[in-house]
Amino acid sequence: MLVPLRSFAGALAVIVLAALPAAAQTSGSTSPADLERIRIALLTAPVQSIFTVPPAPTEPEPHRVGPITLGIPDTPGEAVMVTVPVGGLVMNAVHSVAAAKHRHAERAAHAEVLRAFADFQRMQTTVAR
Repeated sequence: MLVPLRSFAGALAVIVLAALPAAAQTSGSTSPADLERIRIALLTAPVQSIFTVPPAPTEPEPHRVGPITLGIPDTPGEAVMVTVPVGGLVMNAVHSVAAAKHRHAERAAHAEVLRAFADFQRMQTTVAR
């Protein structure tokens, strides 16, 4: 069933492709008025390019060095403007300390459970004897 369908599709494609040039040639010749209209349309149509060049930045982008941003000076006499995100650094430190405390508490709870289980096993072995 699949092979006849492929051959039919191939035959249909050949017929359509063969008929296209013949249809284009028999459409008739273009008159000088048609050619003039096409020429005017091509000259007046706006040129649209898919390749556009982005506009040059008016001000250079700030340069980042780790958490520090080096920017353009705002006032005369400044050599460079340095911006440090103090709030972000403090919050990172706070989150790191909280995570460390949480990990420590989890390890302590795990150790306590292991000790309690070892004590329970010792009690079971002494009662069984």
